[in-house]
Amino acid sequence: MKAQEWFKNQIGALENTPTYKAEVLQLKISEKILELLEHRKMTRADLAKELKCSLPYVSKLINGSENMTIKKMVEIAISLKCDLDIKIVPKEYAGRLNLINFSQYKKPIVIDEVSNGENCNLATAV
Repeated sequence: MKAQEWFKNQIGALENTPTYKAEVLQLKISEKILELLEHRKMTRADLAKELKCSLPYVSKLINGSENMTIKKMVEIAISLKCDLDIKIVPKEYAGRLNLINFSQYKKPIVIDEVSNGENCNLATAV
C-alpha cells in the first residue's frame, strides 16, 4: 500500500468520529466569525470589548485553542448583531440540503435579512 493511499484511508476512518466533526464545526464557526468581523468592520479587539473579555481570550476562541460553549457562541452572535442557528439534520436528508453555496460569494451573505439589514446567521451546523 502506498503512503498516500494509507493516509487517505486513515483520514477516511477519522471523518466520522465526533472529535473530527467537532473540529470541522469549530473551524466553520471561526471562519464565520472572522467573516462577520470583516463585514461589520470590527477587529478582534472590538469584539473583546463587546464581550467584556481580553483580546488574547477572543483570539483563543477564534483560533480554536479555547473551547467555545453554546453560550459563548450566542454572546459572540449578539456582539456581531447576529442570531445563532444550529440545526441537527438526519443523515438521510443531509445530502438533499443544498441550500446556498456560499463559496461563490465574495462578501458574507445575509440570511433572513430584515429591513435594517442587521440580522444574519452566525453558524449553521448540519
